[in-house]
Amino acid sequence: MPRKSNLDVISQDTIAAIATPPGVGAIGIVRLSGPQAIRIASECFRSRRQTLEQLPNYRLAYGEWIDPERVETIDEVLVGVMRAPSSYTREDVVEIYGHGGPLVLRQVLAAALTAGARPAEPGEFTLRAFRAGRIDLLQAEAVADLIEAQTESARRLAMRALRGGLSERVGQMKEQVLELLAHLETHLEFPMEAVEPMAPEELLAKAGVIRKEVKDLLEMARRREMYRRGLVTVMTGRPNVGKSLLFNRVLGRQRALVTEVPGTTRDTLEETIRLGGVELLLVDTAGGRDVEHAVEKLGVKRTADAAAQADLIWFMIDAAEAVTPEDEKWLKKILDATRPESCLLMLVLNKSDLMVKPPEIGSEIFQKTFPKRKRFTLSAKTGEGVERFLAEVERACLEQCPLAVESDLLLNKRHERALEEMLSAFERIEQATKGGLSLDCVAMDLWEVKSGLDRLDGVKASDDLLGEIFSRFCIGK
Repeated sequence: MPRKSNLDVISQDTIAAIATPPGVGAIGIVRLSGPQAIRIASECFRSRRQTLEQLPNYRLAYGEWIDPERVETIDEVLVGVMRAPSSYTREDVVEIYGHGGPLVLRQVLAAALTAGARPAEPGEFTLRAFRAGRIDLLQAEAVADLIEAQTESARRLAMRALRGGLSERVGQMKEQVLELLAHLETHLEFPMEAVEPMAPEELLAKAGVIRKEVKDLLEMARRREMYRRGLVTVMTGRPNVGKSLLFNRVLGRQRALVTEVPGTTRDTLEETIRLGGVELLLVDTAGGRDVEHAVEKLGVKRTADAAAQADLIWFMIDAAEAVTPEDEKWLKKILDATRPESCLLMLVLNKSDLMVKPPEIGSEIFQKTFPKRKRFTLSAKTGEGVERFLAEVERACLEQCPLAVESDLLLNKRHERALEEMLSAFERIEQATKGGLSLDCVAMDLWEVKSGLDRLDGVKASDDLLGEIFSRFCIGK
């Protein structure tokens, strides 16, 4: 159920903007929204068949877009009309579909501005949809997340939030908080009435249900980067062990430069891949060794920096040589840089096609870091063992680094901050209840939880907050 607008007055300006990305394309779109959208468009549109005032909703009319000052045809266009309230902004909206050249689109937009529209601010169309109550703030943020999605997980979760999945959960939490508050405040306001005070155990149990929901959402917020980009998977090892060759093999194309010269890769290369239900941001890195060349030294530093952010590390060695002192030295550096509590390490023994006998892992640090279940022998050159290795990567990721599941949602840093504040309030509620403090203290913290939920969905959204959120939208959305 759409909520009512919580802001005072929707602007009476009619705004216009190019709604398609910069650059050359087959089709470009200019969008108008506001009370004068149809009148302004009518001043620029000429058709032998019908006027825009006669055009039914969601239909297209073919004609010419005219410069109203010079009475000169700018482009042949299709124009669609969506009358209030049956539009994205709940205002009259007109969209002009013309040829996708930058000059053409700028002139189509300029004609609309000459006829009385003003240029739209970043995100202003979506801001108007929010102000009109068509969507709440959580759904508005989901629009930006959907546009920016780089992985299938991020797209799916953003779409779920746009359809109201997160809004529904926040709404249910509000109802639970208000129900608890109603009981507490009835007892506080009317102590002489026959309203039994809630037992501490019951109060903690009911608050605990809401608290668990807050903790679940907070965990989703903290996994945002994993959903947005995929699990960061860093391929590392000393030079010439075949990292770039395996990178290309997994991608199925020649993305990284491969030569026999050590140190060919001097920067990180990134590509997103999907393994069944797992998405990885695969990072090919410079070979780990002590170097003097300034550029290669910078590449080695970037490798260590990438390892510090990794969810998964493929440490590669040459299977024909087994473990060398250089491998040991580099592994120590990688282990110093990683997050052991959240990073999954796998040992990749490459060049099995050159292997005379199975390699022995006699090094103590390798034995400790990579038990047998985490060692994989393959040939990036021939492809032998690669599919088996990738299947194991998918299985291990799903077990140890679970990705988006059907109940998950995409949350951002703003949501995370609000949820952390609510969690602190629940901790105070628990302390107050167990410490025998008055119900007034508990009620105050419950009101703080309610206020946090209101900030989440925008019921209590300041102009500063709205400006911060919508400024990251593109113009035209």
